[in-house]
Amino acid sequence: GAATSVQLDGSQSSDPDNDQLTYSWTTDCPNGSFDDATSATPILTVDTSSGLAVNCSVTLVVSDGAASSAPCAATIDVTDSNPPNLTCPADTNMDCAAPTEPAATGTATASDDCSSVTISHSDAEAAGVCPIVRVITRTWTATDVTGNSVSCAQTISLTDTQPPVITCPAPKTVECGQSSEPSATGTATATDNCDTSLTIEH
Repeated sequence: GAATSVQLDGSQSSDPDNDQLTYSWTTDCPNGSFDDATSATPILTVDTSSGLAVNCSVTLVVSDGAASSAPCAATIDVTDSNPPNLTCPADTNMDCAAPTEPAATGTATASDDCSSVTISHSDAEAAGVCPIVRVITRTWTATDVTGNSVSCAQTISLTDTQPPVITCPAPKTVECGQSSEPSATGTATATDNCDTSLTIEH
């Protein structure tokens, strides 16, 4: 998140003469702050709003009132190891002439507990089984700032729901004995919004 809290513990420090100790904590962590830098067990708050991994240190010096210890340092690593949470849009069935862009079929949403998220998608298309003309498998991927990613798939089925449009040849009068076959009287034409391989019969 925007800030990460770390519990520190210097309570195992001791003095040979059993004198009472005082504690002094310092840190080089980004915008690091202690709730009480003189406590044996303070809480350190670190700025992790960038979403990037943070590597920093804390240093403890204890004193018995007469002398101070050598500084004791510890490293703090704050990392984002969890992928984002991703929700795919619902699978959908639509007419083959309808637009298939995410604006029409839905867009994935994502969130992350540490950083911003980038959402992308890629399509793979396959032939369907009639009346489904084709099937688009849209893979959505969410990636956070540190490169953790997660994917989900949306299925878009494009179905042929409309009949072809047919245009008949014009009426024609032929003399008896002349051919009345389509080659002489004209042939119908047809188009379809889904299929380019139409069969015309009479």
